[in-house]
Amino acid sequence: MSSAREPSSSNESSTDTPTPTPSCTPPIPLSAAQEFASLSDTEALKQALALKSVIYTHSSYFSRVRQARDPNREAEIIVIGEGTQGTIFEMIGDGMVVKKEKPEQQGRMFCLQEEFTMHIAVNAAFKRYRDHARCDVLIPYPFYYVPKDYADFWNELEHDFHSLRNFHLTLPEMEELGMDVKALAAQLGKAFAIMHWGAEADGNDVEFVLGTRILPSSSSSSAASSPSSSPSSSPGSPRPARRATAWANEDPNFQRREVNLFMVDFGRCNRVSLRNGPPPVVYQLYKAAMASGANELYVPHPRQTPRLFRAFRQAYVEVAEAILKDRGLQNRFNADAFMWDFEDYAEVCLKYRSID
Repeated sequence: MSSAREPSSSNESSTDTPTPTPSCTPPIPLSAAQEFASLSDTEALKQALALKSVIYTHSSYFSRVRQARDPNREAEIIVIGEGTQGTIFEMIGDGMVVKKEKPEQQGRMFCLQEEFTMHIAVNAAFKRYRDHARCDVLIPYPFYYVPKDYADFWNELEHDFHSLRNFHLTLPEMEELGMDVKALAAQLGKAFAIMHWGAEADGNDVEFVLGTRILPSSSSSSAASSPSSSPSSSPGSPRPARRATAWANEDPNFQRREVNLFMVDFGRCNRVSLRNGPPPVVYQLYKAAMASGANELYVPHPRQTPRLFRAFRQAYVEVAEAILKDRGLQNRFNADAFMWDFEDYAEVCLKYRSID
């Protein structure tokens, strides 16, 4: 990130809502944070991983954000993820992250600019259907795509980077912690249905992560569900992300957090035309994506985890049927028939993997 020749990047927020920088609120009363801190390690982990639960912590992040918002200080940037396509950086104090493309990925089919376009489509579909579907999965808002030759942006990111580890969580570990895995499976089913039939994306290799988002203080109004401006293909100022934050009309309290399920990483998703594509072809594309790659980790298998698959299937079909009806496609596609087809396909895939 040291010159104008650096790879391109898309910029995303973790809260769906970009707005002017608010002032930081005072820390919450110590009693709530102290109560959480007094829990046993297991109980604290259970609470921290329970979907929609609100946790209070003695957050060091609060003081770091307050310092980062000082206009006289340099931005603090942390590495929070890395994959084949690029590296993810968090911009402390802005509520945003930057995905920086690796040089070898430029010009390929699955490049960062294509991912940004797909991210916009998925975000729009979730904005339209998430509330009606009662889907709790959140999509980070795609702010803008920054070309690799945008020198002012990249030159301002010449900083030392820190790293943050992610932890994988298996089904047995989730069950041991008493997590409601059936409810999680239903939420995944809703997310895939919105992605397939609302965004017309196959969902190939997407990732689901449990994390927290900062809640507004009790004295402030609720944040809007979406930004007032549309995603941009290029930044509109020499420093587009540095002081435009992701907290809309909020007075954020960095020690009061809600646990949420986020869907990220659309770099290998493919667009699927529901208007022009024959139903058998569409079904095949969706089945193949659901039963391969990273999606094997998230889509329950009909035979291996039948209870979870039933929850996934029911939620998927209900949301898919509602979206197809809304879009006038209910006579062209049958979500229930598709899921029966997927069950057979998943079993065949499992047999082939067993042979290998």
